[in-house]
Amino acid sequence: MPMEGRLYRAAQRGDINVLREYKNQFTTQLTPFKNTILHIAADHDFHTRTNYFSSKDGENFLDIISSNLELLFCLNSNSDTCIHVAARKGHFKAFISYMKQNSCQYELEIEGGGTTEELLRIPNSKGNMALHEAVMHRHHRVVELLVKEDVDFTYPPNKISRSPLFLAMEKKDDISVELILSNSSSPSYAGPYGTTALHAAAIYHIEECLQLILEKEPRLVKEVDDMGWSPLHFAAFFGSKPIVRALLKEDKQMVYETIKEDDRTPLHLAALNNMIDAVREIYEQCPDSIEAVTSQGHNALQLAKENCSFKVQAFFPAHSTKKILEKYFLIIGDALGMLFILPSIVTHHPYLEETSLKWLGKKPSYEIMEADKESWKERTNTHLIVATLITTISFAAGFTIPGGYNSDDGPNKGMAILTRKTAFKAFVIANTLAMTFSATAVYMHFRATLKRENMTHTLFLNASSCLSYAIMAMMIVFTTGVYVVLPLADLATAVCVLCSVTLAIFAYIGVKEKLI
Repeated sequence: MPMEGRLYRAAQRGDINVLREYKNQFTTQLTPFKNTILHIAADHDFHTRTNYFSSKDGENFLDIISSNLELLFCLNSNSDTCIHVAARKGHFKAFISYMKQNSCQYELEIEGGGTTEELLRIPNSKGNMALHEAVMHRHHRVVELLVKEDVDFTYPPNKISRSPLFLAMEKKDDISVELILSNSSSPSYAGPYGTTALHAAAIYHIEECLQLILEKEPRLVKEVDDMGWSPLHFAAFFGSKPIVRALLKEDKQMVYETIKEDDRTPLHLAALNNMIDAVREIYEQCPDSIEAVTSQGHNALQLAKENCSFKVQAFFPAHSTKKILEKYFLIIGDALGMLFILPSIVTHHPYLEETSLKWLGKKPSYEIMEADKESWKERTNTHLIVATLITTISFAAGFTIPGGYNSDDGPNKGMAILTRKTAFKAFVIANTLAMTFSATAVYMHFRATLKRENMTHTLFLNASSCLSYAIMAMMIVFTTGVYVVLPLADLATAVCVLCSVTLAIFAYIGVKEKLI
């Protein structure tokens, strides 16, 4: 029969007197979604309501349901027990704690079977047990209690192939990861498509959790998924230097393992994605890995050239003698390459597709742009204003140069007076870089208007990097321009110091935000 409104409200409020009246009808009083009074109580934070556990005559909520303990195993329309609901809401601890404290009076065992462990192991329609629910909703106290209640049980993956530990990794919840690993004797590391929790640590760059897993199950470093990807492949693909370093320290042999797609090694994936930090770490620890070739006979450097990964191209031939200016020109080349050339080689993985962790570990551009059109339109307009302003200033500075022009008759008439000074030369080079970077940013936004979905977001990110470099170059223009014309050395030095500090702050912010 449908649950009466009076009983429903009593279950929400913890009204012991009303609940006592319906004591013999609990198994038949159900909501349209087949929720019992225990489902309702668990959903409404019953453990904070003292009237659930006490009444004037000393009777409490658990006294009332003690003759109806089969309610604990009743399933609603989603196959949830009250324990699923309590774990999902984070209200589980007080309820179970009370039951355990009164275990001599209330035994969680029903005729014909039904122990505490069986109750905690019941899966709902999604294959989630109580621990899955607690992890997904980040209820750490509930996670700890559930694991300690059943330390020897290996919680299996749910219907989307995720174990509680893998779910915690996806949530980047290092507390739940530590609780499961430290309290469970045999946790499941399983994830979708044959991945493990260690793969997830590499995908989501969770170094602390990766170390915990390696300490408990170091063998996982060798585990590959259905596509042949090891944790090191993912770490290289996403360019996480600390993760790459930790995995190589555990087992360098994995750097030579290949995935099913074109027999690519971790170094190949890092080169394809232009992940220079990962390339550098792998190459420095395993220099012979450069000799590995794909099924098409390409090594990492050749893949970098094919895919316009200019930073990676620069690393190998100029590993020991790279010049500062070379880096700037390579960045320009990288940005310009993205304007005209689509990545010719794309790596696919079903988990990355499922979770929208695609090229360079970001959502595809059309998903990002479509999600918040107005916000991206404002950002683009701001970019264009800044880029146009810098371009205008750089253009004007190129013809209104410090020190003026030579007006004397002769072969040097009309030429800059301070041409021979080093500071002036630095002024001209910095101004050229500011002009080049800002103009490139403007052109990138122009190209983005062509609405090539798979390029829009990449162009926006590259334009951001170009603007960062243009702003810093503009600071150098001001510093060198002022320095070259100031007659007082002390004043010129003060200007240089102030501008250098500002420039260092800009550089720090740019590196932190990964814009440079």
